[in-house]
Amino acid sequence: MADVYIDGTLDTTVDTYEPDIHTFRPDLQGGWQAPVYEKTWTSSAEHAIRIVVRADKDMLSQGNIVYLDAFQVTGPQ
Repeated sequence: MADVYIDGTLDTTVDTYEPDIHTFRPDLQGGWQAPVYEKTWTSSAEHAIRIVVRADKDMLSQGNIVYLDAFQVTGPQ
């Protein structure tokens, strides 16, 4: 579990737990590069993003570690 802060304000809490084996989703084995959060702004500007690992966890998880393996930023269209 992780809290996502945008510009110093808590925006959401995400559950980053993914089992190592998905019976019905072979494309998500291990959960790597599975999107868990998305934010859209109406105009271009500089923003601060902070991710804070929480003390609580998904009941199936064995620990409190959050791996950030991908981050994508796209400019205005």
